[in-house]
Amino acid sequence: MQSLTIPNSSSFYKYHEINQKFQNESKGLINDQIALIKYIYSLLSIREFRSGYGFSYKTLNNLIIDFFNLNTKCFISKKAFSDLERKNLFMSKDQISKKDITKNCFDIDYVYLIPIKEISKELFIRKIDLIQIKNILINSTTKVLVHNDEKRFIKNIKICSCKNKVFKTNFKINSSEIEKLFGIGIEKIRFKLIN
Repeated sequence: MQSLTIPNSSSFYKYHEINQKFQNESKGLINDQIALIKYIYSLLSIREFRSGYGFSYKTLNNLIIDFFNLNTKCFISKKAFSDLERKNLFMSKDQISKKDITKNCFDIDYVYLIPIKEISKELFIRKIDLIQIKNILINSTTKVLVHNDEKRFIKNIKICSCKNKVFKTNFKINSSEIEKLFGIGIEKIRFKLIN
């Protein structure tokens, strides 16, 4: 006769514990960002999706782009900051309008810390939980406003060194880390982008 072993804790308890921890860590996110993280996590648990069927890379890239677009916090390079300040585009000491930037600043643009395709590849390769997906998305989709001269300089930086650092689970994004990655001056505070 075969004996049965009883697990120490139920899988529901483990799910509930992870979900509770995720809720605690995602307090600063809006509902749409939380939903996107959960969609990505769910899709990555489907074998056919991980195998590349059903336009999986395209779908994942689009979800990451949506997450990027929902991010209202950004860092600004010192050069871009002085241009924005000279044009008097700040709404307050830490707020700026997206419309004003696109309308009045043709020489300032957003850059990704990591290209979207690289983020997708990383998520496909690793089997990670909800909280790790959240951390990777928040760190790698942080917006950085830079002057076009700086953008050309940043494009020449090897992605490998940035990628290895940003995808670590204990990595926390801040202005000094961005300065180290890009080699340009970054303002110390994050700015809020207003529509």
